[in-house]
Amino acid sequence: MAIKITAMVLSLFFLTADICSQTLEMETCSNEEYQALENVSIPPEQKYLIKENGVDIFLVGQRIPAQTGGYVITKSVETITEEGEDFEILVHTVSENGQEILKIERLFMEADNDADRIDNIFILSDKVKTAEGIGLNSTLDEFIAAYPDFKIWFSYISGIYVIETTKLEGIQFFLDGSDFIDKSGPVFESDMTILKPSEFRKGTKIRRIRIWG
Repeated sequence: MAIKITAMVLSLFFLTADICSQTLEMETCSNEEYQALENVSIPPEQKYLIKENGVDIFLVGQRIPAQTGGYVITKSVETITEEGEDFEILVHTVSENGQEILKIERLFMEADNDADRIDNIFILSDKVKTAEGIGLNSTLDEFIAAYPDFKIWFSYISGIYVIETTKLEGIQFFLDGSDFIDKSGPVFESDMTILKPSEFRKGTKIRRIRIWG
C-alpha cells in the first residue's frame, strides 16, 4: 500500500463537527470555539503519554472531545493514494503553544456525524513518549533496550520499515528506509519481511509513530 500525502470525556457542548463549519476546506477553530466550560483534567504525567489506544484525551475509535484541554485544533483535508486510487481524508492537527503535537485522521466518513471519529493518530512532537520514554527521535537501540520483545519488519507493498512491541498493541514505530544498510533493499518473500537490527545503521532513529488501535 503506497500512501502519499498531498495536503472519556464528558460532552458538555456539541461535537466539534457542530462547533466548526462542516466545509471540507482548510480552517482553524480557535481554542474558545472548541473548549467547553472548563478544561478536561488530565494528570500531568499522562498528558503526553502514548497509550495503546491514544494520547491524552484523544483516543482511537472515539470522537474528538468537545473539551480540548487547552489544545488548538486545525481541520483540513488531505489526499492520499492507496493502491493507485486517490481519495480524501479529514485531518485534525492538534497544537499547543504553537507546536504541533498530534495529527488525527478520519479515513472513512460513513455519515456526517462520524466526521470527528478518530481512526489514526500520528505523533508530531518528541515530547510525546511511551511510559518507557520512547518517542520520535528515539534510537533503534533505545527501543530494543526498552522492549526486548521487539520485532522489525518491512512491507514491500507500502515500502515501510516498522519496529513494534507486543507491549503496545496497535502502535507502529517507523524507521527511515535510508538507514537500511543494503541500498538494494530487503530481500522479501512476503508482505511482511522480518529484519534484524544489524541491518540498520548505527544511530537509526524512529521517524514516525502511528496509533491505529
